[in-house]
Amino acid sequence: MKEVSRKIWGVRAARWAAAGLAGTALWFGAAAQENPQKQTPAADDIQSRFAHAGNVAQAPMEVLENWLFVPVRVNESKPVMFELATGEPQTIIDPSPWLPADANPQAPVTFKNTLLTLPDLDILVPHIDPKSLAGISSVAGRPIGGVLSADVLRKFVVEIEYDRSSIHFDDPKAYQYSGKGVTLPLFVREGIPHVKAKLKLPGHRAIDDEFEIRTEYNGAIAVSRATAAAHKIKMSKIKGFAYPDLDGGRTPSTRAETLFIGPYAIATPPVEFPEPTGTEALPRGAAIGNLIWKKFRVILDLPHQRMIIETNSTYPNNIELDGSGVAVIAKGPNLKTFEVAGVAARSPGSEAGLQKGDVIAGIDNQAAADLTLADVRMMFADLDHDYKLTVLRANKPLEMKLHTKHLL
Repeated sequence: MKEVSRKIWGVRAARWAAAGLAGTALWFGAAAQENPQKQTPAADDIQSRFAHAGNVAQAPMEVLENWLFVPVRVNESKPVMFELATGEPQTIIDPSPWLPADANPQAPVTFKNTLLTLPDLDILVPHIDPKSLAGISSVAGRPIGGVLSADVLRKFVVEIEYDRSSIHFDDPKAYQYSGKGVTLPLFVREGIPHVKAKLKLPGHRAIDDEFEIRTEYNGAIAVSRATAAAHKIKMSKIKGFAYPDLDGGRTPSTRAETLFIGPYAIATPPVEFPEPTGTEALPRGAAIGNLIWKKFRVILDLPHQRMIIETNSTYPNNIELDGSGVAVIAKGPNLKTFEVAGVAARSPGSEAGLQKGDVIAGIDNQAAADLTLADVRMMFADLDHDYKLTVLRANKPLEMKLHTKHLL
């Protein structure tokens, strides 16, 4: 089983009156920023209501290249895709879809008392800071309207079923678990959930520590340089492969011997050591991402500081990564321009002749317009395969041959 890991993460107003929740409104312009300082709502400030006096809501979840997305309606709008991000402290909305076409891009925008609606669940958030998500959309290859983050998620027991593309939001007061999974304690640091795990690297002592649970991280394991140094990990002795970053840098990666989470052992998981700066840098210690968590049904019960995991049909299959050494992003109005953001040295991509800035116009005589960014990356993750590429360089077409292979 192959899995891909390169992360690489008009004015509308609505009013709603219902039991337990106040009306909602979306505010724009300088007048809406009476207090320009960031306002982070407390958990008790965020209100929620289940439909039909229930206590659980189920929503469809899209697992796209190991990122998680859920459809959310913002102030009764049409659904837009929100990324699920346990490692992001505060929920985010991209303001661009909500601004008039003639709006000043630099105009201040504030979302106050914003209603987020999922199937059978309404969530009222008093303050949301806007942030452009064009970068996430470019990496994901599809428009992303927001990020559903820890400030909202900690209100619920969140059940993530990767293999069924489904997510449940349960009322923590009514939730009862009856499965055969394993319960592990959660440790919340600066709003981010952590779980105890042990990572054994070849030739080094095990990293026995608290690992961040990051559903916005589509890789397996990331260890910051500071954490590596604290555990006496010598980067000069790490053997592996340096994958290209989206900013043109390199991320050293290797295979660990084993990752232990509770009673579960995952053999030879890939580990990244991101630079302190850059698009893929982790701001804190070490993190476990969706390439690991997708092997489980994950239940995050932040209100009771516990995590429940039970294996699914993909456990404990090996994790295979990209076989091209090429980082690709989507650009253009329809995100159909597939641009090479980086090429690793001595990789199939560099051997084929690809360069940063090249545009992949076709693969095996199939036009890029008929593909998605996920299609391109899945092809490049198909190991030991020959591809015929049509590439545009300075608008001049070039033909190349790419042979994917095992890199890590």
